[in-house]
Amino acid sequence: MDTDKYHVQFHDTLGQFADEFYDNKPDVDNADDVQVNLGFNTPNINAILDYQVVSVTVPLTTGWNLISLPGTPNLSAPQTILEDIAGTYKVVFAYNGCTPASPWTKYDPLAPPMPTT
Repeated sequence: MDTDKYHVQFHDTLGQFADEFYDNKPDVDNADDVQVNLGFNTPNINAILDYQVVSVTVPLTTGWNLISLPGTPNLSAPQTILEDIAGTYKVVFAYNGCTPASPWTKYDPLAPPMPTT
């Protein structure tokens, strides 16, 4: 690289995190210049990326529906994932084949919360 001012973009190739430019700027038009000098390190050009916001619409029919989320949610609490459809379902079951002793879990929005220890 030549000695010059650059705009530095941070990009997650897996798409889990949102892109940004240096100093938490959303796009190249607002990006801060980073001075780079040939033959020298340019320290402290880092980023902490935010999770990519993804909205998913799943059409449901009356009765039972078997659905799967197309990814791993950042916040996995059922009430968080289902907040946009709160009041429109009675119970939600989840299956995790990696826990063979007890693969099914149940979320009932009317049940009292589990005590925490």
